[in-house]
Amino acid sequence: MDGRDINRRTASSRLCVLIPLFIGIITPSLIIFALEITTGHIQPLVSLKQITHRQFASGENLFLLAIIGLIPFVILSSFLQCMRLKLATAGLCCVMICGLIGILSFMIPAHIGVWKPLYTHEHMSSTAVIAFFFIPIYCTITMLVGLGLGFGISHFFGWKTEKKTERRTA
Repeated sequence: MDGRDINRRTASSRLCVLIPLFIGIITPSLIIFALEITTGHIQPLVSLKQITHRQFASGENLFLLAIIGLIPFVILSSFLQCMRLKLATAGLCCVMICGLIGILSFMIPAHIGVWKPLYTHEHMSSTAVIAFFFIPIYCTITMLVGLGLGFGISHFFGWKTEKKTERRTA
């Protein structure tokens, strides 16, 4: 492995660590955006303007909800950072994708369940907002299932880093 391969591997593995953080920040706003367009019949540009305004608005503060929802993504990124030297880039990407699928498989339906009544004029529970504190906990559990699947796939395909063998001279 020459210097360029090592730099390419380092850059790729660094991306595998940063991508979950990016996805975690944008997911709650994207869910609201999709609901406003599909269920609320709001024009996309109007929706973007409203979401941008609501990020730090008093009483709504979507940014705070995004930060709370970021918890499982931070855990995933931290875990991937620790695994950068133990897995090949393909294995790290596989574990990242499976971990993200695990998180998003719970987060997306949970957020839709909380936000949808606002756009369908259904009765919304006064305590529905409490769900935003529990969603990251459950997403962490589903992330662990995804990580197990990712490790299983990585192991099946043999995506582990090659350890340098050192010869001892007697």
